[in-house]
Amino acid sequence: MLKNYFKIAWRNITRNKVSSLINISGLAIGIACVLFILFYVQDELSYDKFFKNADHIYEVNIEGNMGGQEYLNATTPPPTGAALVSTFPEIETYTRFFNASDEIVRSGENKQTQNYFTEKNVHGVDSNFLEVFNYPLMAGNAATCLMQPNAVVITEDIAGKYFGNIPALGKILLFDDERKPFIVTGVLKNLPAQSSLQFEMLRPMSSYPLVKRFSWSWVWTLMTTFVRMREHVANDAIALQKLEAKFPAMVKTQAANAFRRIGQPFDEFEKKGGKYILHLQPLTAVHLYSSGVGSNLTTLSDIKYVYIFSVIACFIIILACVNFMNLSTAQAAKRAREVGIRKVLGSVKSQLVKQFFTEAF
Repeated sequence: MLKNYFKIAWRNITRNKVSSLINISGLAIGIACVLFILFYVQDELSYDKFFKNADHIYEVNIEGNMGGQEYLNATTPPPTGAALVSTFPEIETYTRFFNASDEIVRSGENKQTQNYFTEKNVHGVDSNFLEVFNYPLMAGNAATCLMQPNAVVITEDIAGKYFGNIPALGKILLFDDERKPFIVTGVLKNLPAQSSLQFEMLRPMSSYPLVKRFSWSWVWTLMTTFVRMREHVANDAIALQKLEAKFPAMVKTQAANAFRRIGQPFDEFEKKGGKYILHLQPLTAVHLYSSGVGSNLTTLSDIKYVYIFSVIACFIIILACVNFMNLSTAQAAKRAREVGIRKVLGSVKSQLVKQFFTEAF
């Protein structure tokens, strides 16, 4: 019986080629569009969730007013992380991400066939960066590879770019016109696309004289700072609000000397309407919920696009289904004679229902 259902369905499709083509292609295109949108939404919602303890890692944002200009930035002063860790026992550790300028990099093995490129994705990080963000390493030790000031960690693609098929670990890269040598101490697998932090080379923060020069400053705000909360500490919204409520007193204490060095006591700064307020933003929310936050990260999006495309997907699938039902209903009049003959020949209602469901399927 089932074989007969399929045979009749196929005959009906071939007998009505144009309407069948419109009906099937309309539904298929609608489903395909919805699937692509679902892939996009799933990809957007999965950013940074692959990190170990991702739900305990937070980006430190600063809400400020300086000179009458309001701002909310994801770039903070260099001492921010250390001050938070030393003041609040709830915070286990911190690490920083510094967006360096373009650098000329050369392979230092063979001076006769030296490859050199202008690299735009070189970043400075603290020595514990790869312990907080557990990107998979192909070679090297995450705990020690960024300890030395002349160390550099590169991605798999960069290793192939400079050294080909030769193992890159232990090789030399020369940076800038001074050709300062850096030893490759780690090779990372190519970064997941769902990472908000995108880079190709990592250098220790201690290798940047500019960072060392302003390490005391609470006004030089070019660091992206991340903190990791202790596992036993509650990290719900209420607990975070209580913790953030303690930040202003810490900032006032820590920043006092720095503001005094630039000739403006912090109390006077506040009296003039200035403010320095720190906020913690969950790492998993950085990609989609950073609208209005000034940031050096180039991978940020907006949750509104996820909502917009989700609504579009619902509209498309509803439209495709309605279109399918309308076209099927339009063909019903032509099938009335067939239904009548089948009933005369003894078909019951359930058999007719199965027949039409099979055709629809």
